Amino acid sequence: MRLVSASRLTLNLATARLIGFSPGWSVLTDAELVGADSAGPADTLSLAQAMQAAVASNLDLAAANLEVASGRENVHLTRAGLLPQVQSQLNQTYTRPASAAASLGQQPQRLLEGAINFSLPLYTEESWAGYGSERSLQRAREAQRDQVRLDIVLDVASAYLTTLQARTLADVQRVNLNRTRTNLEVARLRESVGSASRADVYRWQGEVANARRDLISAESQVRVAVLDLKRILNRPLDRPLAQRDVVLGDPALLAQDSTVLAWFDEPARFTLLTRFLVAEAFRVSPELASAEAAIAAQRRQYTATGRAFWLPDFTLQGGLTNVFNRGGAGSTVPTFPAPFSLPTPPDLSWQVRAQASYPLFTGFGRIAARRQSGFEVDRLEVQRDGIRLAVDQRVRAALETAASSYAAIALTRDAAEAAGRNYELVSDAYAGGTVSITTLLDAQSNALTSSESAANAVHDFLLDLMRVERAMGTFGALQQPEQRQAFLQRLRALTETQ
Repeated sequence: MRLVSASRLTLNLATARLIGFSPGWSVLTDAELVGADSAGPADTLSLAQAMQAAVASNLDLAAANLEVASGRENVHLTRAGLLPQVQSQLNQTYTRPASAAASLGQQPQRLLEGAINFSLPLYTEESWAGYGSERSLQRAREAQRDQVRLDIVLDVASAYLTTLQARTLADVQRVNLNRTRTNLEVARLRESVGSASRADVYRWQGEVANARRDLISAESQVRVAVLDLKRILNRPLDRPLAQRDVVLGDPALLAQDSTVLAWFDEPARFTLLTRFLVAEAFRVSPELASAEAAIAAQRRQYTATGRAFWLPDFTLQGGLTNVFNRGGAGSTVPTFPAPFSLPTPPDLSWQVRAQASYPLFTGFGRIAARRQSGFEVDRLEVQRDGIRLAVDQRVRAALETAASSYAAIALTRDAAEAAGRNYELVSDAYAGGTVSITTLLDAQSNALTSSESAANAVHDFLLDLMRVERAMGTFGALQQPEQRQAFLQRLRALTETQ
């Protein structure tokens, strides 16, 4: 015999908002809600759109982009030392009349003159090394920015899937609350006919209160998860945001092809998949790219410290000077009888000088700089090897976790179906008075736990898959369709060889 609860109040939230009615939690948990998703015009995002929107609007990533832009100007600053430097001067000089007259025309009382000077480094190893190193360091900054972008994309994907998980758990809690209310009605009916004691009614009343508390908490977690998602996306926190469900074949995933998913169930091919993804990670990992760029920068410095022992610096300097005006005492050269006449200084003059400079002794500083640069190259190479090992380990660990959660999808569904059938049987038996309330509570608790696990098994796997993509250093949602197809073609080529 099956008994159902009495009809419940239906509440249209859209109408309630329209008339300015705000129901309390007791009404929200007791009523059947209609229009719960109509809180106003909402932005609806898929997982791929959310990941792409985070790249476009996240504030932390915007700051990282500005840091890269600032670093680009550092490159320009170091390049400036390799280009000509030109300076101009305009001088107005006033001299005491007596001193000007005594200078015999060499220093007039008033003198206006201008000059243009230039300096051109023909070859300076230190400047060229600084420029080459800074360009490598800029590549390192760009790789570090790429790391920030990947971390943010993982954060938004995690927040998106966490929000879906929270919504699913809230739905499971609402189903559990409805079951508990139904059991309370059954207990009241049994108590009215004398087949159960009042204690069962009190127990189910307590269970209803606990279920309502759990539902309120679950719905609160949904709102908290949505706030985190909107923060990462840099969206107004008070603007509604709707989401689309995610399936295993979602185009946003690198694993949209069934080939990838099929290999999770085959240990031998799973090993090949692991090797393939590790190789992909080595090819595109921004962590490794940053390490390689830092090594390149330091190697250029090491080369410069070696050349400093024998290579001088070559520069070219010159200038142009012109007197625009002379006035007052001493502005003209006095004339004397021959052969005592003084030469008249020219108004326009110029000079060019080539220079080679080489330090003969620097207190053994060049030897110390050479050794230090060598140690720095060795340190960065060891650090690079550690990063490479860490990338390898992260990909393998993420894949192991994803394989476990993928296998759990079918198993948790089977467990949930079995727990649901068991609950139906025990519920019927309780209504017929053949089992105790304790047995029904155990069956309901088991059904709740199994339903929660099954409801989020796909989300758990997708979240683990996102971590696999982050460990690889690329996300399918950020790639162009041709890039995703190239990835799948390389994977299928590996399949054909097996």
